[in-house]
Amino acid sequence: MDTKHHSGLDDEDPTDICCSGAGEETEHVENSADTDPTPPQITSSHPLQHPPVFGLTEIQEEHMDVEGEKEKDKDASILLSDDQIRALGLVLSGQSVLITGPGGVGKTVLIRQIYEKAVREYSKVVAVTALTGAAACLMTDIGARTLHSWGGILIRDDLSAEEKAKRIIRYNPEAMRRWMRTDILVIDEVSMMSPALTREMDVIAREIRGYAGRTAPERAKPFGGIQIVFVGDFFQLPPVLPRGATKTFVFEVTDEEHARGKEHLPPFAQVIRKRSQVVVLRKNFRQEGDHRFQKLLGRARYGKLTEDDIALLETRVRPPPKTGVIPTRIFPTRLQVEEMNEDQMKLLDKSTEQIFEARTMERHFQKMYVTNPETGRATTRKVPEWRPLPRPLRVKMAPEDNNPDENPGGFTEQAAVDELDKGGRFDPKLTLRLGAQVMITSNLDVKQGIVNGTRGVVRGIKETPRLVKLELLDGRMYDVTPIVFESGYARLGREQFPLILAWAITTHKSQGLTLDSAEIDLGMRIFAEGQAYVSLSRVRSLEGLFLRAFSPRSVRASPIVVEFGKSVGDVVDEP
Repeated sequence: MDTKHHSGLDDEDPTDICCSGAGEETEHVENSADTDPTPPQITSSHPLQHPPVFGLTEIQEEHMDVEGEKEKDKDASILLSDDQIRALGLVLSGQSVLITGPGGVGKTVLIRQIYEKAVREYSKVVAVTALTGAAACLMTDIGARTLHSWGGILIRDDLSAEEKAKRIIRYNPEAMRRWMRTDILVIDEVSMMSPALTREMDVIAREIRGYAGRTAPERAKPFGGIQIVFVGDFFQLPPVLPRGATKTFVFEVTDEEHARGKEHLPPFAQVIRKRSQVVVLRKNFRQEGDHRFQKLLGRARYGKLTEDDIALLETRVRPPPKTGVIPTRIFPTRLQVEEMNEDQMKLLDKSTEQIFEARTMERHFQKMYVTNPETGRATTRKVPEWRPLPRPLRVKMAPEDNNPDENPGGFTEQAAVDELDKGGRFDPKLTLRLGAQVMITSNLDVKQGIVNGTRGVVRGIKETPRLVKLELLDGRMYDVTPIVFESGYARLGREQFPLILAWAITTHKSQGLTLDSAEIDLGMRIFAEGQAYVSLSRVRSLEGLFLRAFSPRSVRASPIVVEFGKSVGDVVDEP
């Protein structure tokens, strides 16, 4: 069965498997005899390779926007900001760093440039990871995947970090090889990384790299000597913590760790202890054409709106114009989103309705013989193939379910599928009608800009073979077919259209997007610090901002994060 493969992801669940196909290697090294071992001087006029050019949908991912771009002509080169150049230089010089700053300053663009430079010019093995599947999906073309998936980390509270490391060594040779080979590990969305996870990652890295024959001094280094690039904005959405957790953010250190001395601090604390290893990106590209809005967002990020800011936002409490493209609606709760999508669906012609239910698929491997055209040598490769599961799902564990490599979460088959269905990356029972507004939830064709976040309107529905014809917001037509979303139990997946209804989306799902216009609820339903700022900062300008409700109390920041921001020089602009 010729079925596209994609992993199941949920941007609100950091434990989801990422976008890489089963068995694929996501770190790449390119060696060339012509590579100059001397690092080039990095200046503000040094052109770097531009990331792929994407289609002009209304919703564009942060890395697909014009962040960091100063066009000299119509070629594909860009110039980085001074802060981006400084961060790139620190990474290429071998230092672990924290790269932070507000939304729209080019953090994802910088990750791409770090990857390109380190791999192609320095022959480094670079692993790009993120705390959530949605963020990882935005960078699949450079091999990004979730941190848990990359590291082969078991999602089990009953196992210590040492025990998890032993299981990786014994049962997961691919993950162990990634730990051993990686020179630079990029961790995006570090704001969603809990203190417990960074300590666990540190222990696992030291155990694995020490076991495989690394020297004792190297094993004693943070992350076993791997260079770490932390990226993220702590003023955005915080991590989801287990019950009983007393520390929220990765920069918080326990009294015991303080007492034991600087060498016993967790890796993140060791990085930020040296102010020179922290880079705050300040140049905003998303709202570059609206200086007043930039200033307002800077204060909203800190939860410090002025009376003028409040008055200005109150002028935006208005419905959007009824002409043109309907703006994306952003709500803080899933319930609001579901109600809006259902209400809008009822306005469409019911006679065109089609319901598509997700199908459970099972992964098999086919041997493929590949001949190297230069050497003539033939090698075999296992290629994954997905087939419909021919039996009911097991609700109890079977012996074959205990393979940690296949089933790191220790799921039953039914539990794995249930968790995947609840993830939000697809609708297990997708109801469509002609005229429905939908959002693509996977990177289907990066070169054409058909990516996670692309919106369109349903213009055709075909049941056999299953196909949905979309009219994208730039007028192009695109045929969407089902793909397979891989579950936490790697052998099982769900085949479904990578589509969700998108008259409205949650704040969580908007993170990382750039919008020309949006209708946002900033009323009393905002329940988390940083949530209002995330929603506001998606929009390019005040002219594209429409508020359904606004309460100044909804715009707030965590006092702990504010103090941390001040300590690293990430300060709010004064009114």
